[in-house]
Amino acid sequence: MLYVLNALKGFPEWADNSIERVMVEVQVGDLAVSYEAATIRAPMDFGPNTFRSAGAPEQMVRDMLEAGDRPLDVFRNRNVDFGDNSDG
Repeated sequence: MLYVLNALKGFPEWADNSIERVMVEVQVGDLAVSYEAATIRAPMDFGPNTFRSAGAPEQMVRDMLEAGDRPLDVFRNRNVDFGDNSDG
């Protein structure tokens, strides 16, 4: 949701810089029709976002491993049967 809100926040500036009005003329039978239309010079670019939590999960795993813990210890401590030799 935050990504969509961020994209919408940049939309007005993009529209000002990327949309232009053009005159279009077409022939419909013996009638010439002219109308004004909008055209896009460049598509909207949705660049990558970086959030404050970027890297936090990786750091949590490093901290856990440095403490000597293993990812499945929470299950082993509750005597969950993995059905194989997973003690080690």
